[in-house]
Amino acid sequence: MPEEKIKDIVGKFRICLSTDEWLFKEGSNATYFFIIVEGHVEIVKNGYLIRNLGAGDYFGEMALLYGIKRSSSVRVVKEFRTRNIYYCLHKKFFLEAILFPTP
Repeated sequence: MPEEKIKDIVGKFRICLSTDEWLFKEGSNATYFFIIVEGHVEIVKNGYLIRNLGAGDYFGEMALLYGIKRSSSVRVVKEFRTRNIYYCLHKKFFLEAILFPTP
């Protein structure tokens, strides 16, 4: 992918701060792709913890790629000295980058 296209995509990411316990719930509509900058989340499916994610991890891509509802819930892990900060990319820009890359 050309550097110009990469810069364009990166410029469309927004910083999101979580204030809720849940970023999204299983079965909800998908709007954003997330990359964790700082903090931790838990992936929960049918009420069971599936895995933990931290800084550098990403999530939310599957529902965007397949046009389906969220397959799991994402719960914010509140820690004493850590803020939870994410880069968020709206599905429109995510899909443009993935499905229509510039040669």
